[in-house]
Amino acid sequence: MKRIRVATIKDMEAIYMMGYDVWGEGMPIEKYVRSCHTSAKYKRGMWYVLEDTETEELVSSLIVHPLDNSIARGLLLMACF
Repeated sequence: MKRIRVATIKDMEAIYMMGYDVWGEGMPIEKYVRSCHTSAKYKRGMWYVLEDTETEELVSSLIVHPLDNSIARGLLLMACF
């Protein structure tokens, strides 16, 4: 069975490594993970994980960023037309 939950500090390195093959751009793993830990963008978002409850393996991750109110209003206006 799988469940979605809020990511914990303990999950973050595994989450970052999910994107290493795409976002790591050939840099050493330690440098990549450090850049993720210090990323202002990553700190602003809320992280979630999909976890296999039997093995406790993280299957997927998601970061959700709050929308700026002006962007949200623009999206709402576009949806009305």
